[in-house]
Amino acid sequence: MTTYLMAQCVMCYRTVSAQQAAMSRVFNNGILILLVPPVFVMCVVAWLALRKRGGQSS
Repeated sequence: MTTYLMAQCVMCYRTVSAQQAAMSRVFNNGILILLVPPVFVMCVVAWLALRKRGGQSS
């Protein structure tokens, strides 16, 4: 049951539930790995925005 909790959407949930446990773990790890680049880009953009905002005098 815990392998199904990590699935991100209904389509992913159904795909994972139809697979074996080992394949489910690989699939869920793939989802988490694909999440890393967007989060990294978002953090860089936020850091640049805060750095620019902090450099201006009011």
